[in-house]
Amino acid sequence: MRLPLSLALLVPALCAAQDDARRPTFEIMPAIGYGVGGSFENSATDEKIDIDDGEVFALSLRMHHGGEQEWEVLYSRQSTDIEAGGVSGGTPRVELDVEYLQFGGSYFPTRRDYAPYVVGGLGMSRFKPAGAGLGDSTDFSISLGLGMRFPLGEHFALRLEGRGFLTFVDTDTAFFCSSGASGGACLIHASGSTVLQFQALLGIAAAF
Repeated sequence: MRLPLSLALLVPALCAAQDDARRPTFEIMPAIGYGVGGSFENSATDEKIDIDDGEVFALSLRMHHGGEQEWEVLYSRQSTDIEAGGVSGGTPRVELDVEYLQFGGSYFPTRRDYAPYVVGGLGMSRFKPAGAGLGDSTDFSISLGLGMRFPLGEHFALRLEGRGFLTFVDTDTAFFCSSGASGGACLIHASGSTVLQFQALLGIAAAF
């Protein structure tokens, strides 16, 4: 009885190993989506300055790490606007690019073809205004989200993802200051310590 029992336990393990061997090692996914949320607390006026919602472009590179895990590098950029005062007086509307570079991975709780997964990472955020001479801000950030993978054949898959990005900024810091100037020549004097944004992404992944 021991031999049949051993074979019964060995067969699923061999099948899983064969599945991993057949699974492509690398995956690249361009994606489009939409970003919402995010604000700064202006210490000069005690007002909350919201980042407008906007379209998102993202690109991720993934490497299969056996079992249910993947390593990932993600870059995303949201083109949006923000209202702030300080450089020219009043409340000018300034174009703003919000960029994220994250290093992390994905975990699949199940091995089904249509598989949900958890995704997360650590990296940097950059808030880059379009105004001439305005400096950008780069800060540490983390991300966490959920996704769903739908196979479209052996080498392609549709992925849906929702992620939250939390950026840690220094309290009482001036943002988007004019070159060579300080104090009143900055768009925002923030009093908060974090900026929270959410992105929904839809992408076609190609594996090889």
